[in-house]
Parts: sequence; structure tokens; C-alpha cells
Amino acid sequence: MELLIFFFGALYLFGFVIAGTILAVGCAAIVALALIVFVIRFWYAIFVTVFTLFLLMLLIGSFIWLLEINVVLGLAVAVLYGYFSQILRKYLQSKGWINNAFAD
Repeated sequence: MELLIFFFGALYLFGFVIAGTILAVGCAAIVALALIVFVIRFWYAIFVTVFTLFLLMLLIGSFIWLLEINVVLGLAVAVLYGYFSQILRKYLQSKGWINNAFAD
């Protein structure tokens, strides 16, 4: 009985390790995506965002989940995120706070 409890406890902790790894990879991808989207043009940013969201959805769920409404909502958020990040980038450039050689 103790061996069975130990086995299920080990599986439970292993599940936390897997979930933590997925969370860490997801957070790192979001931070990298934010930095990438901030320095490149809008349409390139949309492509990078959609591609990264696709990889994150594959990491978290299954391919069936990609076909649900979450894809549409994710793409809408990606477009808004890219659009507002470009507005912020242009504002910061107009104030002279950033000088971006890759931008328009």
C-alpha cells in the first residue's frame, strides 16, 4: 500500500514539474514575443505573433483544440497586441526615447 501511495505521489509531483515547465516556456515565449513585436513592423509582428501562438497552443493542448474558437480569439488578441505595440513604439520614437533602426 505504501508503495502505491509513493507511486501516485511521484506521478502527482511529476505532473507539477511538467506543468511548471510548460508555464515557464509559455512565459518565456510571451516575453520574447513582446520584445520582438516591439521592434519590428506591424505585419511582420502579426506573423511572428500568430506563429508563436500556434506553437504555444500545440505545447499546451492538442491539434483539435487549435480548431476551436480559441484560435479566433487568439488571433484577435494578436492583432490588437501588434497594433497597440506599434502605436506605443511610434509614440516613443516621436518623443526620442527610442531610436529603432529596424522600424519604418
